[in-house]
Amino acid sequence: MPHWSGGPSGLSTTIIEVLRPPSVDSEALSVRGGTGGKMIVCLAWGSLVWNPGALPIVGDWSTDGPALPLEFARESEDGRMTLVLVDHDRPVSVLWAELEVRDIEQASEALRLREKVRFDGAIGRWPAVARQHAFDEVIGGWMNAKGFDGVVWTALRPGMRADRQSRSYVTPSLARIERHLAALPPEARVNAARYVNSAPEQIATPYRPALGLMLADASSVANP
Repeated sequence: MPHWSGGPSGLSTTIIEVLRPPSVDSEALSVRGGTGGKMIVCLAWGSLVWNPGALPIVGDWSTDGPALPLEFARESEDGRMTLVLVDHDRPVSVLWAELEVRDIEQASEALRLREKVRFDGAIGRWPAVARQHAFDEVIGGWMNAKGFDGVVWTALRPGMRADRQSRSYVTPSLARIERHLAALPPEARVNAARYVNSAPEQIATPYRPALGLMLADASSVANP
């Protein structure tokens, strides 16, 4: 218990310890969030993992992200079928990494620039703003359980390019994707095979085994 010692001119060691402010571990503070003390992370499942570009990730990708339904269901400009969120009942755990950013706005913009998309709606974020995305509550629950302050992810829609031009965002059937890949010129098939083969092993989507078999000839060129 604090007490006086030696008259009014001397506080005892006990009361000095009570009044002394707690020490701050500056190294521990510098670890969390990097900037501003907030921990903002980015989810990934496709090329972002092996080619983050200028995205300011900190450290390596972790493999214990939220379980989300994914598929090779979006035709890219070069003909590859890329991974996007879809609606099916076979979710897989995605990857995540910390971002060296000051807030969720900077994180969203950094991901938008890396993905080369012109509209903010292509980037998901939690806490959410006006625009809602599929599975944002699942992602938000995972974020809260991890104790993070914010999370961003790519929220591009599925579909073949011709369908998306008419604002139809449906997941193409496996048969349609196989016909599309079969019609690609050799170099484009090699790129398509490289993308499928490069996706993290844990991204075991329903279509992946069949696509791997179909692109086996191109895979031997993509991965000599």
